[in-house]
Order: sequence, then structure tokens, then C-alpha cells
Amino acid sequence: MERLVTKPAILYNGNEAVTLMIHNLNALWLQTHANLSQVHTYFSPGRVNLMGEHIDYNGGKVFPTALTIGTYGLFAKRTDRKIRLSSGNFPSLGWIEASLDELQKQENREWANYAIGVVAILADRGIPLDRGFDLAVWGDLPHGAGLSSSASLEVLVATILNDQYGLNMTRLEIALLAKEVENRYIGVQCGIMDQFVIALGEANKALLIDTAKLTYEAVPLELAGHAIVILNSNVRRGLVDSAYNQRREECKKALTTLQTRYSIQALCELGEADWNDAKTLLSGNELKRARHAVTEQHRTLKAAQLLQKGDLKGFGALMVQTHRSLKDDYEVSRPELDQLVDSALQAGAVGARMTGAGFGGCAVAIVPKDSIPRFEASVKETYRRRFGLECGVFVAQTADGTKEIR
Repeated sequence: MERLVTKPAILYNGNEAVTLMIHNLNALWLQTHANLSQVHTYFSPGRVNLMGEHIDYNGGKVFPTALTIGTYGLFAKRTDRKIRLSSGNFPSLGWIEASLDELQKQENREWANYAIGVVAILADRGIPLDRGFDLAVWGDLPHGAGLSSSASLEVLVATILNDQYGLNMTRLEIALLAKEVENRYIGVQCGIMDQFVIALGEANKALLIDTAKLTYEAVPLELAGHAIVILNSNVRRGLVDSAYNQRREECKKALTTLQTRYSIQALCELGEADWNDAKTLLSGNELKRARHAVTEQHRTLKAAQLLQKGDLKGFGALMVQTHRSLKDDYEVSRPELDQLVDSALQAGAVGARMTGAGFGGCAVAIVPKDSIPRFEASVKETYRRRFGLECGVFVAQTADGTKEIR
């Protein structure tokens, strides 16, 4: 039996890290299987959203990129109707078993619900699997950090089943299936952004996604001597237990009010020119949530244009504006994230903001490559001194969408 390598994954994620992850995944498999014959290896990226936060479910355009850190999977079909799942990230849970005949969500299955949910939604659509399978997964995404570990897993499983059972779904259909798992099976009313970029991402590009029309433009990610640096607050956030669904409801209420005067189907359809009049119809939280959605849509479109022109200074300034809006209008930041953004800017970042759903998780910054060591030391020291917590700092590299590793 191969030995598990316990060296932590390299978050810069070059070839060494990929080799390490696959080695560990193989070793996990061989703890309970005789060999590696008839297995298939897949990788599903995580994502970071550069601009366009909390507007994917408000009909807006968002601007994420897929990452070279994500979720690896090792898959083999069975001859019976069992589903067996194991995760190197949760070794104490061992192999979790389910059946194609019993796909209801069960809390004691924990992380495995995201995988079983894919099978369950397929069955609900009249696409039952004829045979069960074994699946071992291992991810190097920081769990609960807001880099979409759940969507990465959902798209991984959906892609594997699509390939191995000949389901003939397009990548967009896979993304929509994974979103349905999150919404209906898990109970988080997320938008389509995470699943979309994880399924359709392209290396060295960010996707400007129209979440209303489900179309996108791949924008070259030219950072001219700068890098995308992710700052992990190590403050866990749980979407189901957070105010995420509450924010969605407040946006819906704001939309309903605005529809009494405007012919719109989503908040982000409201142009900035209309906002001065429209905002008089709203008050309290509904006003603040709608203001974020409308102004964030404008910032996102402008940010994509600036990035294409190579205007990193202008792009960075918009990132800072987005953070302020997420902090004050959408109220999904927290002191740890605010500190990381402030520290990043003081340490030389051209722009920084919290990223993801909020309530913890990560911030993202654009940093000159030659100053990254000094940047990292400064941000970590300030964060440790104020909160007594360690901040994870790593450089993000872009990746293709979920696919088999041959």
C-alpha cells in the first residue's frame, strides 16, 4: 500500500502540488481497493470572483476566474447499486455509503450530501444511474473559505457522471445541474456564478458572465507583473446558517417594490441613470441591498473594460469601492476581512476586497509580484497582532474548467 504524504499542499500549486495531491488520492484509494485499474482521475477548480459580488442572483454580470486549487476525484463504477464516498479532507468519516434506491439528504452524511445530491437531482429529472460507484475525493481548497469548495465538488461529480454514464450534458447543463443541487438538495439559494466558472473556466482568462442570459465572454487576464493574491481569514462561514438567504429575500422585496414603477425582472437591469429616482421608493435594508446591486453591476462592467486596457490602477480602485459597498450596504463583511483589505492596501496592493459570500472566508488582492514576500509578511503580522489568528496567503493561478486528468 502506498504511503500517505502528509506534507501540506503547496498553495502556489505548481506541478509539485498536483503530483502530491494525486499521490495522496491514490494512496487513499489503495487503503480499501486492491489496485488502481479501471479508475478515472478528475480535477475540478475552485474560483475567485474578481468583481461582481452578490449580483449573480440579481441578474447581473460577474467576473470570476477558475483556480488551480480545487478538488481531485478518483472514480470507478461498481456492479451493484451502492454509492461509496470517501474524502481525504475528512478522514475520520471513512467511507460513507448510500444506495441508488435511497438518495434522501441525511445530515450524518455531511460533505457526501453534495455528491449524493447530484445523483438525486439526476434521478428527479428522470435520469437514474443503472450502477453505483466508488468515489474518493481530496481538495486543496481551504474549507469554508469562500472559494467555492462545495460548487467544485458538485461540478466534479456531475462531470464524472456525465462522462462515465454517457449523459451527454453540455458544460452549461452541468453547471445548472450543480446549482440545482445547491438550491434544492442542500438548501442554499446561491446564484449560478460558482458552478458556471468551475464548469466553463479557461486558463489565463476571467469570464464576464451574464447570469441572466447564461452567456459569457472570456477576457484575457493580463496583470503586467502583478499577481492575484488570496488572503484567507481562517474565519469559517456557513452559507446555510448565515444571513445569505436573508440577503436574497431582501433583494427580492426591493425588486418587487421597484417593479411597481419599472419594467425590470432583476435589480441589475436598473441603470445608474434611473437609480436617483428609483431609490426614493425604498428604505432601510431594501434600499441598501438594491444600491449595492445596481452600483456593483456598473463597477463590474467598468472593471472588465479597464482590465482589457491594462489599467490595473483603475481596476484596483474599483475593487476597493466594491469592498466598501459589501461592508456598508450589503453588510456581509466583518472586522477580520476589513483588516485584511486595509493591510493589503498598506502593504502595496493596487486593489483589494473581500470575495465570496462573506461572513468570513477570503479577501483578494492584486499585488506586484516582486513585492509578494514583503507583502505576505506584513499582512500576516498585522493580522496576527490584532486578532491572534494566522492568515493564509497564496498566489492564485488560473485554470480550465472541470475535466479528466489523463
